[in-house]
Amino acid sequence: MTLTRNQLLVIPGWDAIYWEIYATTACNLRCSYCYNVTQQENTEPCYTIGELVSFLKKYARKGDSISFIGGEPSIRTGWISGVISETRAFDFRYQIYTNGISLGKFPPDFLNRFDNILVSIDGDEEQNDRYRGQGTFSKVIENLEIARPVFKGKIIARMTATADNNVEKSVKALTALPYFDTVYWQYENRKDFHAYPTEQKWDEIRNLTDFWVENLEQGRFIHLQTFVSIVVRLLDQEGNQAYHNEDYSLPHFTLGCGAGHHYMQIYITGDIYACPELVGQSCNLMGDIYTGITQSVRIGDFSNTDKCPQCPEFEVCHCRCLHCTPCEYCSLLKRTIAELRKKLPLIKALIDSGTIDKEDFYISEHLEEMF
Repeated sequence: MTLTRNQLLVIPGWDAIYWEIYATTACNLRCSYCYNVTQQENTEPCYTIGELVSFLKKYARKGDSISFIGGEPSIRTGWISGVISETRAFDFRYQIYTNGISLGKFPPDFLNRFDNILVSIDGDEEQNDRYRGQGTFSKVIENLEIARPVFKGKIIARMTATADNNVEKSVKALTALPYFDTVYWQYENRKDFHAYPTEQKWDEIRNLTDFWVENLEQGRFIHLQTFVSIVVRLLDQEGNQAYHNEDYSLPHFTLGCGAGHHYMQIYITGDIYACPELVGQSCNLMGDIYTGITQSVRIGDFSNTDKCPQCPEFEVCHCRCLHCTPCEYCSLLKRTIAELRKKLPLIKALIDSGTIDKEDFYISEHLEEMF
């Protein structure tokens, strides 16, 4: 039995679905931490754009978002243009995840089909090139110099935080660049946590929270997505929406990123998955574009998330990830939440005094993996 759109939409008052569509599994980089390196056997969608559109007519509505992912989706700009052209009647929002290597080659009319461009970049030149290849940082900066003046939407820096990447140094380096509207970091979903430097990582994050709040006190709002999302959800715990624009509370069984209900991937086979890091696993499979969506995915469907609902900070994070919830990451996330909870009265006072605008905490993309 197939599910309807209304059966997928479980968050009260939130009627958008985020569709992530694999444009290809091929990539022109080989980043050392990438989870997609084993998915190279096929490189292009095996379905037609017409079949994709037929599926979207059943499930998608105005206000939904389509993200093109990979691999490196910019390899297939012609296919992406075709999908956008054939789905314009839906009035979607569009974004693309890219390594930025070819960004400057895109003509302005192609760039401005997107509301957001998410650029994978891991800090300063030394730290970025260590993971993404020698010379990639300078190429990305060269392309941002070309694209930023003509692109009308938001450019988001998307950084992977590894065990030996200094998060504080990397994030500060990205905020110092004149290209990004938002900086977002996500911790590497690794297999081995032996000797993971948790305390060192906590020092980096604590210093970064101090840096962020010090800038707020000076009237400078830096959109560090992780901190903003945590603060907004802390405000929700108080029942205080005077400082932001929406109710961000989630049903008990829903992940913070919305995977399995409001957020899903369409793979190159046409199969539909809840999480891009678990492609090919039956527990993650929701259906396909030919027959429709046959099941949703909930926190309780995965054994590594069993502990999450009992966590005292569950209402803030709603489980870090279906795929990777090690105690090291949970410790860092809980400490970050506690640190920002202590700073919450100051943040509210800064809004009340007009030092920063409450609109800074207005978010339209509130479903995400926080950490």
